[in-house]
Amino acid sequence: MSEAVSQDSVGIDAALVEELRKELVQELSQSLADWEETILSLDFPTDHADSHGVRGEAIAQAFRIAHSIKGTCAALGFTTVSAFGHAVEDCLTLLRSANELVSPEVISILLKSGDEFKKAVRTIDERREGEWTAGSLKEEVHALTRSLEKGTLATAPKPREPLISNC
Repeated sequence: MSEAVSQDSVGIDAALVEELRKELVQELSQSLADWEETILSLDFPTDHADSHGVRGEAIAQAFRIAHSIKGTCAALGFTTVSAFGHAVEDCLTLLRSANELVSPEVISILLKSGDEFKKAVRTIDERREGEWTAGSLKEEVHALTRSLEKGTLATAPKPREPLISNC
């Protein structure tokens, strides 16, 4: 256990550490099962999403998932995963108060983030968490967050067509 809490570092019974790992993997896997659908539901024209609250609820749901990942991983010592969760959470915090800033770029990076979260959970499950890194995606998320803070993505032409059709 290279990164996580180990029995040697805090005197915890090995069986308890294993139980915590299994619960973490199960909880995060369940949360991430809905991530892609949640993020894709952001892809509605702003007027449609706002009138039905779709976009706001999707952002809130994604925020809850990222917040859970950040907090649970931090509590169990998976600091690299927690730090990435924090970066995604920061981005979603801005979108919660300005969901009109959602764009194809935002959706793309959030979808990639979900894939990275899933990879991280797999490495935790396989006890290889020290091998996982978000790599350049963490910096992409930070750059996106900075752009959102400046409002530079708000200048995208509107209205736009959804990335997916509602056939």
